[in-house]
Amino acid sequence: MTNATQDLSHDAQVVAIATSLLAALKEPEFGLLCEAFDAIFDLFLLHPETNLTRLASVPELHRLREAAKTYARERQAELDRADAHARWLAELPSAADLMAQVSAAGDRFEFEGYTLWPENGGWSLTNAYGVDNCAFLSVKGDFEWLLDSVRRGEDLGPIPPYCQEPDDDSPDSRESRFEACLDAASDLLGRLCPQERTIGVPAVVGFDAEDLFSLSLNARVESALMWLRVTGGEVGSEAFDRHRAKAWAFAARAGYLHPEASLPNLLRDDTELEEAWAFGVGVRQSERRATVEELERVRKGLESERLIALRDWCALGLPTPEALFESLRCGERVSVAGHGVWLEDGVVWYENPYGQDGALGSDLKPGDLVDFLGDMARGEEYGPVPY
Repeated sequence: MTNATQDLSHDAQVVAIATSLLAALKEPEFGLLCEAFDAIFDLFLLHPETNLTRLASVPELHRLREAAKTYARERQAELDRADAHARWLAELPSAADLMAQVSAAGDRFEFEGYTLWPENGGWSLTNAYGVDNCAFLSVKGDFEWLLDSVRRGEDLGPIPPYCQEPDDDSPDSRESRFEACLDAASDLLGRLCPQERTIGVPAVVGFDAEDLFSLSLNARVESALMWLRVTGGEVGSEAFDRHRAKAWAFAARAGYLHPEASLPNLLRDDTELEEAWAFGVGVRQSERRATVEELERVRKGLESERLIALRDWCALGLPTPEALFESLRCGERVSVAGHGVWLEDGVVWYENPYGQDGALGSDLKPGDLVDFLGDMARGEEYGPVPY
């Protein structure tokens, strides 16, 4: 991530975000993702209106950006309170000045919630809760003690139970930042790499042990109980259906949770149990393939956006805007990501992969072709498509 103190252009913001995430997603790991999101959080603090349209493959960024805005408001509020407190401290009188003001007041003197009353050559103190004789002040040192208590925010004297201030449970802004980065990392990792996912084939209700032996044994027991119903002429009964369904559920769950294991002996020589096991294994393998595909899709999307922002058309397998413009100006028909592009009577035309024509615009300059090339790099198709 570039220095967070720099003012980054939109393209530079995309490059910074994509680079951070790509590094963390090379070998997805929670700690690395947290660090990446923390660096991106810094960027959002500097650029709270970062456009995330081109980073739609990582929706967690939207929540992180909103969290950064909230964090900035909280931090500013904390700073404002600190500044106000510092000004208040600076405006407090010295012990000598306070003693002089109290002496000049005569009858009574109000100070930061306290009331001082003249008494026996000094002053008695009533606190903010109306409790009298909380202290007796007569010399400069006594007033310094009072000022120290005020500076520290301490209440002198007894405090009625119902006047106790509640604990401040409001989250520290630093905690809100930490939690936002943790949540983003957890959500992204859970979406792209759910290695511990165990919901594709539901657990058997009321059964907690999910080791391979326990699941296989229970599948075999339920299958045996089902066959007892068969021998008893109860095929299709409620009990028969219940045992059959449980046998399938146990065997399928075993295959789903333990797809790397070979078919357990307890499930062999029973067609339905073997089929249930194979079904569970297939569901888990399908989920893993989908996970790999989704992770690769996100990686590819981030890399494409990074290269587009860097204008690295060569790495994207595309011509530069200048080269494309020059070819068009020379009357050539250029193929760009399955789209034929040509110049005719000052208008740049395209033909999409399905033979449908459309106009990119007239009197275009090389810079006007950047968006078109970016869309081609993203795999977008222009014009009408048959689906």
